[in-house]
Amino acid sequence: MATKKVKTEGKQVDKAVQEARLAELAKQINEGHSQCMAAIRTSLERAREIGDALWEVKKAVRKKNGLTFLEWIEDNCPFSECQAQRYMRITKKWDAVQKLMNDEKDGDLTMAKALAYLSRSANSQKPPAKESAPEKLTIASRETLETELNKSRKVDFDDDSLVHGFAEKQAKAIARQVVRLVTEEKELKDQNGNKLSTERAACAILRHVKTLLTADLLFNLNDECSDDGSDDDEGSEEVPSSPSEMHHRHNGKAATAVA
Repeated sequence: MATKKVKTEGKQVDKAVQEARLAELAKQINEGHSQCMAAIRTSLERAREIGDALWEVKKAVRKKNGLTFLEWIEDNCPFSECQAQRYMRITKKWDAVQKLMNDEKDGDLTMAKALAYLSRSANSQKPPAKESAPEKLTIASRETLETELNKSRKVDFDDDSLVHGFAEKQAKAIARQVVRLVTEEKELKDQNGNKLSTERAACAILRHVKTLLTADLLFNLNDECSDDGSDDDEGSEEVPSSPSEMHHRHNGKAATAVA
């Protein structure tokens, strides 16, 4: 009888110890969960602060000649432009992010999850996508193309115009890629196998890009107008097979290379 009583008391002690341990673990888990939720909220708030600073930088860089926001990011930050855009998106959509933090019951709202939700929300509000632009425009004939090129040489744009801004941005992007190429590739050579200095290679590449940048990249000749099945029509002209061929033609007519 005494032995049975001892065993019963032992089981009760073990149960009490187990319950105490479970209560301790529950406290540890709940405290850890609270800390994680606070860390996630702090992380997102920190992302918003970084985004605020990046928006300020972007506005300042716009007013500074000779520098783009992308260049500033590359020179001053350890992350990519894409990461910068993520921070800036968190800032721009902060009200929606806060609502997500309040609605997220399990506290598992990471920056990636918030951005994914914002992206889905934006897509659901977008109007139907416009028909994509064609790869090239269509023009009636080579003669028409040459006429338009000649007339275009008299056209200019104001420095604050949309076209000038677009052209300047694309030119700077190309120049940036040229600089990257000549600094990363240590042995650039010409057509004769001669090694080029960094400066000469950069200038030669820029000139070569200009040579290849022709109106043929913009237009297709209208087949119905340019190919009527007659090979012996007077004044007919064979379409150059490449931009370089067109660039080097000297037949007294206006060249189609973009000046």
